[in-house]
Amino acid sequence: MLSNVYQNCAHLGIMYLMWISIHYTSSHLYTNYCTPMSITGYVLSPFLVNTPPCQGLRWGIVHGAEAINSMWLLLGTWFASKLMIRQGEPSFPFNPSSTLKK
Repeated sequence: MLSNVYQNCAHLGIMYLMWISIHYTSSHLYTNYCTPMSITGYVLSPFLVNTPPCQGLRWGIVHGAEAINSMWLLLGTWFASKLMIRQGEPSFPFNPSSTLKK
């Protein structure tokens, strides 16, 4: 059972690194190839951003950022669940189920 947890964590870690790499690489390639830093790049950028490679790089930027945000949300939710649950009992002093028994 514990080996499955480690295996799942390893898969999540690999996916996280993959999405970070996609986002990082796409961001740098987009600025270099789709919006070059020159007067010619400024004039050509409306035409370049509509090309398939630039659309693909934008996809990598947007979906990479969404995946990274989702993984941080997953990690935060997991940590919060570990803080809230302590051996199957609520971690706060008020127990709502005890008031319902009356």
